Amino acid sequence: MDLESLFGTREFLDELSVSIRNIILSSFPNLTSQEKEEVDIDVKLKLWKKVARGKKIDNLRSYLWRVVYTTALDVIAERRTIFRSTKLLLGQAETESWPKN
Repeated sequence: MDLESLFGTREFLDELSVSIRNIILSSFPNLTSQEKEEVDIDVKLKLWKKVARGKKIDNLRSYLWRVVYTTALDVIAERRTIFRSTKLLLGQAETESWPKN
């Protein structure tokens, strides 16, 4: 049975979800629940797109690890960017509210 056929089975999708969650929990336990959900959805979407384009995945387990890992790193980088932007904006707001001499 090829990967495209497997995608049509509920059991496969359930096992895939469990595998993705386990990788996230073991490798990135400090992600927020929202970030974990974002990684989970993004990984499934990337996998679905790859299968839909007819691409072959030789080692699904290895592919999942790699995609979960890189997707989680992207989410962490996004968090840092948002944090820095917020910090910058708050810093500007504080200096703008200072009295001018």
